Amino acid sequence: MLYDSLMKAASSAGISAASRIVSALIVNKIAAIYIGPTGFALIGQFQNFSAIVLAIGGNCYSNGIVRGVVEARDRGEQAVSSIISTCLVVVVSSSALVATVIYLGRGLVVQYLLGGGLQTASLVFAIFIVPLNLHYAILALLNGLKDAKKFAVINACAGTLTVIVGCVLIPTLGLVGAVLTPIVANGLACVAGYYGLTKIVRIRGNPDLRVVDRQTIRQLFRFGAGALATLSIAPLSALAIRGILLSREMYTEAGYWHAITKVSESYMLPLAMLMSMHYLPRFTRLRLDSALYNRAIYSGIAQVLGGVMVIGAGLFVFRDVAIVTLLSRAFSPMRDMVFSQTMGDAFRGVVLLLENALLARGLVRSCFTAELVFWSIFVLSLSVVIQFYPVGLTITYVYWGSAIAAAWVAFRLATTGAWVRQ
Repeated sequence: MLYDSLMKAASSAGISAASRIVSALIVNKIAAIYIGPTGFALIGQFQNFSAIVLAIGGNCYSNGIVRGVVEARDRGEQAVSSIISTCLVVVVSSSALVATVIYLGRGLVVQYLLGGGLQTASLVFAIFIVPLNLHYAILALLNGLKDAKKFAVINACAGTLTVIVGCVLIPTLGLVGAVLTPIVANGLACVAGYYGLTKIVRIRGNPDLRVVDRQTIRQLFRFGAGALATLSIAPLSALAIRGILLSREMYTEAGYWHAITKVSESYMLPLAMLMSMHYLPRFTRLRLDSALYNRAIYSGIAQVLGGVMVIGAGLFVFRDVAIVTLLSRAFSPMRDMVFSQTMGDAFRGVVLLLENALLARGLVRSCFTAELVFWSIFVLSLSVVIQFYPVGLTITYVYWGSAIAAAWVAFRLATTGAWVRQ
């Protein structure tokens, strides 16, 4: 039964992720040809900034929305309808507020965070904040409603739009086009997402989307506040890491690091979707039974470690072909980074699994602790080690060690009863 559920969720996650992966690989290939390693570093800088803004604007509620919908399904259709309307109102309101702030302060953003460049990209991003977060909120609602078919279709639409937009903008605008491609594509995809959601709403009794539940708002804000800190750690730390590299004039190495993380996303993205679609709902159902909850954790760790290591081994064997095919020959020096990066990804996957287990029990602080441990070790260790070994390979080995340490901490938090004390 467990593996039937896992395979069903894996199939849905695979279908949803396939279009995203293929589109990302195509866009990365185009960007690698037109921009090169140094341009990749600047793309990463803007993407980290946009991730922080989107988290503040409403993306921090995504896992809380999934958890809330899963719990509401046990209370009846009216509870589900209330969750849908409330989540949409909260996300749109938060996003509109943040979009206004970014639009008015875009001059400071460009000057202090983006080095005086990408002014056009900052303006377009501010305009698209609301549809972007609405898109992610709708995906979370569909995930909680277990409508894998519409979830997959919407992701396919987003992937297709990404390729189309990328093929037009990158050759035309270069770096600016590469930055704008995912923003414009995902923003437009919210149209398909909203249409899919309204189809479900009609089936579930045509609830009034103007109805807002105050208790749900409080729960979302409480959950989102902790999740915001967790979601912000990664992009803030990436900005710090890139700052360390750029301060030592390691522009090319910063580009290699961003490029290899994009390659990692080709298998980490479906893994993250699988966790959201299978493990998070499963941990939520088992959260009150410690024996079953811990058993699900152990089996999940074995599945994640085994799966990612197998994929990593294949990528290592064919790394030269993969780099030239997915990027360009200009990125060939990063071949030495593949082994340590993939091994780090395996333990990073374990951390993400355990964070979903903690979120299922509402332990946002413990989840935040695990993320903080990982990124703190990564940033602080790199800032020291890079002084003695200023090469790109150093980044991925530090990443590997940091992931192992964070996996141990997350495992202790999830399995030793720390949740009782919270």
